Amino acid sequence: MATFSLQEQRVIIRFLYLRGATPIEIHRQLSDTCGDGVMNVKNVRSWVRQFKEGRTSCQNERHDWTFFSSTVTMDETWMPFFNPARCQPYATTAP
Repeated sequence: MATFSLQEQRVIIRFLYLRGATPIEIHRQLSDTCGDGVMNVKNVRSWVRQFKEGRTSCQNERHDWTFFSSTVTMDETWMPFFNPARCQPYATTAP
């Protein structure tokens, strides 16, 4: 069986999608060709959806997560009462 990189598989997905194949048919053909090295059907569906929405690039885009690390999106007043080691808020019990 041939070995294809994920980018090569995305090119095949785009080609087969443009030819009218469904995500299940695309995954089946990839599995027959790539064997164990094939991406799962969930990812095939995701890429088909993106191509349907107009995406043309087959490259996986990197995300810049620094924006999220510097943006406050919620009230942080609860943080002094949170114990990350226990992964739950401190219990408040009355004596």
